Amino acid sequence: MAIEELKLTCNSVKPLETTQCINLTFYTVDKRKRDLTNIAESIMDLLVDGEVIEDDNVYIISRMTLNFGGLDREDPRCGIEII
Repeated sequence: MAIEELKLTCNSVKPLETTQCINLTFYTVDKRKRDLTNIAESIMDLLVDGEVIEDDNVYIISRMTLNFGGLDREDPRCGIEII
């Protein structure tokens, strides 16, 4: 389901081969403790599987910011900004 939604919102025809930065902002459904790097890894895998980026290695993703946006019980999500 996530890959289909990602493909609907992504404009690129072929996977990006380079980026300057990817910003990820996570909004969670509950107050359970989470490790940002672990949940970011699943998002990065989704971007590769969804053919948004070619790969998530350091030569393609040279900079990344991870942010906790807070609690949102109505709409838990990850905001993705690719620069």
